[in-house]
Amino acid sequence: GRGFTQLTGKENYIQMSKWTGLDLVNNPDLASVPINAAKIAIAYWKNRVGSAGGSGNVAAVTYRINGGDNGLSDRARLFNKYLTDYNNGTIDKLDKEAANDSNASIAEPPSVASSEKVL
Repeated sequence: GRGFTQLTGKENYIQMSKWTGLDLVNNPDLASVPINAAKIAIAYWKNRVGSAGGSGNVAAVTYRINGGDNGLSDRARLFNKYLTDYNNGTIDKLDKEAANDSNASIAEPPSVASSEKVL
């Protein structure tokens, strides 16, 4: 898969192309470019997860992502850890450190033969 969401499958590339305006079907490696990977992740969240994402209902979000409860206990654990880290200021600290990281940069897209298509 490509990008933050590990995008796979032609139908998913077609849907993400519609949601993002990126030509992912003819240029699938665009999904690996960090800014595009972020656009894809946001489009997925808005269109697939929707309002359940802000509800704090980990089970509802898991169902919208997986269609069931696969990985629910692990997601609930990680969600609770995130809330703890957010509430104690750890997230803000990490965000400030990342903003000050002089090594942070946006990667260029990988080179690929122009004839490669999504299978």
